[in-house]
Amino acid sequence: MDMSKGVPQVRTTPNQMPRSIRAAAVRGLTSCRAGKTVPVFADVMLREDAVRSGQINVAISMAETVQPLMNGIHALLQVHFIPWLAFERFDGIDDFNRSYQKVPSKTGAVVPFFQTVAFDRNAEFWKTLGCHAVQGAQVNSQYLEGYIALINFLRRSRSDKIPDWPAGSTTLAPAFWRDNRFAHVLPDFDQAKMDGEVALQFVNQKLPIRGLARGAVAPAGSYNRTDGSNSSVPAADLRAAFADVGTVGSGMSVFAELMGSGVTVSLSNLDLARQTQAFAAIRESFNGKVTDDFIIDLLMAGVRVPDESLRQPVLLGQSATMLGYNERHATDGANLQKSVTTGMAELSVRFATPAMNTGGVIMATVQIVPEQMFERVQDLGLSITDVDLLPQADADFLDPEKAEIVPNAHIDVLHSAPAGIFGYAPLNHAWAMRQRTLIGGRFQRPVTNTFTEARQRLWAVEQVNPALNTDFFVVPNLPHTVFADTTADPFEIVTIGQIQYEGLTVIGPRLVEKSDDYAQVLSEVDTSRITQPA
Repeated sequence: MDMSKGVPQVRTTPNQMPRSIRAAAVRGLTSCRAGKTVPVFADVMLREDAVRSGQINVAISMAETVQPLMNGIHALLQVHFIPWLAFERFDGIDDFNRSYQKVPSKTGAVVPFFQTVAFDRNAEFWKTLGCHAVQGAQVNSQYLEGYIALINFLRRSRSDKIPDWPAGSTTLAPAFWRDNRFAHVLPDFDQAKMDGEVALQFVNQKLPIRGLARGAVAPAGSYNRTDGSNSSVPAADLRAAFADVGTVGSGMSVFAELMGSGVTVSLSNLDLARQTQAFAAIRESFNGKVTDDFIIDLLMAGVRVPDESLRQPVLLGQSATMLGYNERHATDGANLQKSVTTGMAELSVRFATPAMNTGGVIMATVQIVPEQMFERVQDLGLSITDVDLLPQADADFLDPEKAEIVPNAHIDVLHSAPAGIFGYAPLNHAWAMRQRTLIGGRFQRPVTNTFTEARQRLWAVEQVNPALNTDFFVVPNLPHTVFADTTADPFEIVTIGQIQYEGLTVIGPRLVEKSDDYAQVLSEVDTSRITQPA
């Protein structure tokens, strides 16, 4: 404790330790199938490390296809930093620091900072990443935990309807569809946020009730009150309390009479509705990124939560492209009409970070996804047969709820339940976002998904009877029948790069091979000391 000038001051500034530079080379080669989130590189970033400079380059090669493909294939390279604090077992920075120092948490038990898992070299995650360890040995699970934390972060960011990826799963998670033309269609929407809600106030607190039928003879017995008092009232008195609206047998239709009762709308309530809409839009920006509601409430109240940004994966950089195709024809005279097609793409990401207090895992992932064509999307030029179904500017402008139901037929005109609800979209979305893929002639998609030789030029991935479920956001198991070898992994990924870290790691000097050079030099030096008289 500093007592300078008589005022006690507590020091919280950490000791200034010398920082060093260390390099990590990135070299990798792996293979994969399309539709997966493929980890191609992972490395440990120690506490208080910073990335001074980093670059990861990826080259993707596609195996031979039977025919030249007519639809594109997307490739996406992303580099994320997954803080150790983002792992599920840490409730906050206090528990995190206690665990790091092996100090019991406030609950009394020591939370293991690192967890282990039995290594399985044949598991999809470890095999794809190219890691090696003794089969069955307990290894640090931070790469696997970081991957799952990243996948769940991406899923929550895309939609809260996508379930989390199972903890501890060594299966590669599905990739996400790229450039989905129906991304604006949602399984539900917040009507209150769109319309706003205004509280109404009734002038008369007691509203007359109408609608009970009357008989010629008063019914016997008594009935319980509905005001929660659990007391009873004679049936004759109950009958007299209601207006005469019919006879027994004509049916019941009970309702409260509002015509004669005044209703007031407060101007302050109107203002509240507008402000609530604005604040709801701000709160929406935190959903999927911040998992705890109480943290969101603090952020909404303007209170900073410094450590919250390190409880979620951080995107350091990304790069996207489309694979280019190369068609190679046979050279022998008997097969000049035959050819095979290969593909290639290159991606590169540069990144840097400040010093990260928590440390964590840097992970690079690649997603390879074919283009969705939606060949049987509804054509408004064919489906609209009444002028009333066209957009009406005045009516649409005054529409208080500018949203509409999207039927299944809008996505697939041959859907088995065409009138069913697929989802909800902005008003006149079909006119604002028109995109059709017209494939005809010998390439036309058959009513039933039967094999045709001509369709080998199309990597068709649309589902039968599409629905707005998980498969609409993430890629399900894709058919790989367009490739000459349908069982082998059709994509090879080469990863090259380098990361330069700056941190607190003390690096020893360069060692030299053992020799007697030091002793030989020392032998020439007079090491005696002068003895002075006492």
